[in-house]
Amino acid sequence: MNSFLHPTTVTVFAHWVIVVVIAVRVIMKRPATGVALAWLLLVAAIPFAGAVIYLFIGERRIGHERAKRIATLRTDFRTIAETAIRQGLTDVDWSRHVPAVQGMDRLGRKLGGAPTVRGSRLQMYSDTPEILSALVSDVDAAKTSVLMEFYIWNEGGGGG
Repeated sequence: MNSFLHPTTVTVFAHWVIVVVIAVRVIMKRPATGVALAWLLLVAAIPFAGAVIYLFIGERRIGHERAKRIATLRTDFRTIAETAIRQGLTDVDWSRHVPAVQGMDRLGRKLGGAPTVRGSRLQMYSDTPEILSALVSDVDAAKTSVLMEFYIWNEGGGGG
């Protein structure tokens, strides 16, 4: 019998092909480094069962309805951005800001399709009671609607 076609060789080869395929999936999903390493270790250490476990619980899946709502949100954000561009609200005088701000604008355009809008103000908070007080104050002051965006900078949801 050819040694390459030996059942053990075929099994080991299949296992490592699965490990590589799962590794590519994990890398493309870009989870936190520790999470990615843990999944890769599990998939490599437990032949076949590790891959099955990853495929069942390792990736977030969204339903059809939620995917439609996300698409609607993207369309709404695109409409808002197009309106702001058309009205000239995105013509920002970058000389009045530190250079890092223009990098944040590029990031916002590239990742979220949202350009920086002139006349916006940004206030960063790190104290929870201060955050909640400002949020309540802004919602109370709203005349027609409230659009909120939250940026969580640290794992676990901490902002400070």
